[in-house]
Amino acid sequence: IIHAKCGDKIIFIETRRPPIYAENKAEACIEVPAGLVGDEVNGETVIDAVKKELMEETGYSAEKIEIVVPLMSSSGGCTSETSAMAVADIYNDKIIKEPVTDGGIIIKRYKIPVSEAENWIKQQQEAKKCISAQALAALYFAKTH
Repeated sequence: IIHAKCGDKIIFIETRRPPIYAENKAEACIEVPAGLVGDEVNGETVIDAVKKELMEETGYSAEKIEIVVPLMSSSGGCTSETSAMAVADIYNDKIIKEPVTDGGIIIKRYKIPVSEAENWIKQQQEAKKCISAQALAALYFAKTH
């Protein structure tokens, strides 16, 4: 999970996730860039995965990456899935590589000023979009880190 900062902005992605729309929960979900560690490269580190996923999903390269939560659970009572939260600082606001859509799952990308992000999240909720727990965690770190 990546809280990507581009200056004083945070990057969110809008996705269309089959489990969410198949059960008529929402048509879209607001998330932050994320991916699996070691799914393609044996021995991949969290930092390596952060760099790869950030480039794939946003087209950006981070100058600085810090793991702020090494072990995070979204629902420890329901699943053993865990995440790490990283803050990726992007100083060069230039897309280096065209981002992927991940088979049409990623619909849009947003760079939202940190000062407006909380209200923006509320607007997304009012638009009946699902908000990922990781996006809310990223908002916390955007305001405190």
